[in-house]
Amino acid sequence: PPSSPPNPSPPPSPPPNPRSPPPPNSSPSPPPLPPPAFPSPPPAPPPVAECAACPNRRAIRTGTASCECVEVVLMTLILNNIGLEQSFSEAVFTRDVAEFLGVLETQVIVLFVKPGSVVVDLKVEPLPGESVLSEEFIAVAEIHCAADGITLPDFGAVSMGDCTFPSQDSKKSDDFFDNVLNLVLVVAGSVFFCCCCCGSVVLIHYKRKLLYTTMPASKELPDIRTARIVDPETM
Repeated sequence: PPSSPPNPSPPPSPPPNPRSPPPPNSSPSPPPLPPPAFPSPPPAPPPVAECAACPNRRAIRTGTASCECVEVVLMTLILNNIGLEQSFSEAVFTRDVAEFLGVLETQVIVLFVKPGSVVVDLKVEPLPGESVLSEEFIAVAEIHCAADGITLPDFGAVSMGDCTFPSQDSKKSDDFFDNVLNLVLVVAGSVFFCCCCCGSVVLIHYKRKLLYTTMPASKELPDIRTARIVDPETM
């Protein structure tokens, strides 16, 4: 029997149109992620105003942003019974010094601690809202600084080093003016004494000259070499 012709192959499917909409069952693709945002740097801190130096044994109050000059008492304490390698507590030391001097702990500021026999430099400031120290405290501090040492509850015997008081500048100023005044008085007295002496010499010389010019001419005195010696018994 005659063979049947082969079945023709189906025509190839057309290529997909790139602009054709996606099939209804496909999910939309997520939008692209935005570029990572870099964090903005923090704002620069405001510039710190430089405080001018305080005169007359004053210092800038600690812990404040304002340039407030206040009176201070500077002290140096030497702890002979404790070493820096041992437990030195600045808070305990500040508390002991404040109780001993009769001030608040916030008024005692530790400036520097040196090793060895622990040497502590500190300052005492006025109360908040005040710019000068009380006369009672200065008097008490002067008495303790004049002593050889003090005793603190937690540190034992403490030797006193140098102390600086706000009244020293005014005292030095008063002494300076007193010395200048004394020098002026001495110079003025010396000039007055010299003038008196010179005036006396001039006056004496003038009187002698006046006396010699007003005296009458004196008679000639005989020459003692040719004068005859008369014996009083023959007279």
